[in-house]
Amino acid sequence: MRVGRGQSESLGVLLLVGLTLLLGVTLFLTFGTVGDSLDNSPPSAAFETEVEGGTITFAHTSGPTVEAADLTAVLRQGDTERRVALSTVASGALGAGDVVSFPHGLGDGEVTIRLVHEPTNGVLVRVKRTIENAFAVSLSVSESGGTYSFMPTVSGGTPGAPAVSLSSSSVSAFDVNQDNPGTGSVTFTDGGNGIRLQGNRWQQRPYDYYVTGDTVVEFEFRSDDQGEINGLALENDNTQSTSRGIRAWGTQGWGTGVQDVDGQSYSSGDGWRTYRIQASQLGAFSAGSSKRINRLVFIADEDDGDQDTDTQIRNVRLYESGEDYQYRWEVNGNLVSNEPTLSRSLSSGDTVTLTVADGNGRTATASYTVS
Repeated sequence: MRVGRGQSESLGVLLLVGLTLLLGVTLFLTFGTVGDSLDNSPPSAAFETEVEGGTITFAHTSGPTVEAADLTAVLRQGDTERRVALSTVASGALGAGDVVSFPHGLGDGEVTIRLVHEPTNGVLVRVKRTIENAFAVSLSVSESGGTYSFMPTVSGGTPGAPAVSLSSSSVSAFDVNQDNPGTGSVTFTDGGNGIRLQGNRWQQRPYDYYVTGDTVVEFEFRSDDQGEINGLALENDNTQSTSRGIRAWGTQGWGTGVQDVDGQSYSSGDGWRTYRIQASQLGAFSAGSSKRINRLVFIADEDDGDQDTDTQIRNVRLYESGEDYQYRWEVNGNLVSNEPTLSRSLSSGDTVTLTVADGNGRTATASYTVS
């Protein structure tokens, strides 16, 4: 009898030890999991999110600071999803009062926005917003051997290049040997998009642009009195050059006549006519070239006889053939190109900025700094 009871006691001890170990493992796994979950909770930071035109803004309103490098904005519109690491548009820690804005690169319509805390995969923001009047540009960047290639994506906006604005403060005499103020007036029309020269007048407007063989010069022209030269020119100094000129009308053979490259000659009584001239058709520019100009010149030339002619030009636009917008690339604040894409050798710290202008004169910008 005692032997049997001793075996039962031993078995009971073993069962008790086993249950204790099992309970310990269970408690460890349970509280270990909870502990890990608590450690990986997203920060309780609050952000307000707004979309205006082509820009999205996250404003930190309360709660702990969060490293920009830990945050990713996820934007979804229809089948399109964009992921933007906030480290590409901001740096350091974001605290209450800090604001981060960047182009969203999407068109008009509803967009779902999430702000994800990457270390915990927690979602700090989940909202829907409606995009209206969007106009934005984003950059895709690749690098090979120190040469960086930039490919822009433009969303929204009104297709077309902006008209050159003209005013008494931006326009002045060109080549004092050509401009004769005593022969007639200079006035500005069409809300600043047009100019009218009466008499023997040559006027210039500063305009910085890299003209390529694909650059299109578009303008509307009208004249009620033919002179020797009625037209405009793409110049890079204060001396006139026939190889840079476009003659819309006139008795002299100066510049390139629109009838030779556009196929439309101008005649008395035609009223307003629109011309589109490709720069490669002018003598100073050729296919594959890229030459910088710094001014546009408007010409009403009649320095023989009564010095009385009339040139009206409006809605002057420069853009690259086949493109819907006008592009302006700058490196460290200096213009380097007006072509739609850019490929260039860069060094650490260099900043590339693209400004895109649409047909209504609105602009959108995107930047990239080499790390």
